[in-house]
Amino acid sequence: MIDPASVDINALPSMPLSDRKEFPAVSCIYFALSDGTVQYIGRAKDLRQRWAKTHEKQKALEAMSTPYVAYVTCPEAFLDPAERALIERFNPPLNGKFRKKVTLSELRSSLLDFRRRVQRGERFRIEYYSHPVAWLISVEDAEQLDVPTEREKEIGIVDFRSDMTQVWESLDSGDVDIWWLLYHGKRRMAVVREALWREQDQA
Repeated sequence: MIDPASVDINALPSMPLSDRKEFPAVSCIYFALSDGTVQYIGRAKDLRQRWAKTHEKQKALEAMSTPYVAYVTCPEAFLDPAERALIERFNPPLNGKFRKKVTLSELRSSLLDFRRRVQRGERFRIEYYSHPVAWLISVEDAEQLDVPTEREKEIGIVDFRSDMTQVWESLDSGDVDIWWLLYHGKRRMAVVREALWREQDQA
């Protein structure tokens, strides 16, 4: 397990973001930086594979001055707690607030508030009777997923509130990968099948 207090960013191996195709294939926590400031922290089972395709934060990072990526190796079993602890220590702006668990009743009672929070960059793992079935994430995040059109569905936020059980069951069964939540006819956030986003987030 990584001790967050002992991590010296300047002492870590690093490479320019432009060299992402040459990143090492290691299990690690990675730090995306600009001018020595940590802008984003993520985890990867394979750092090269994680950045092989367009990363969801790549566009924002490329707009910054001399972006680069540093990393500290970490066994896969400890990626989640290590990432959480390091985000809490460095509080990178592009992470938003760290993803949290949310129950069905909490989501139903405060759905519009969750919409605003998701649009600010937060992510929420949704649990149905203590069983994780989905992630509530931004449209930007969900658009990075490679999902066949026939496995996507759209639903208005108002209808979603009353039909949540049907949505969860379709995700849990694997019949649907993404539900796009609409507000005034536009996609505002997405509910993604738990295993699909977990695989993307840890790839």
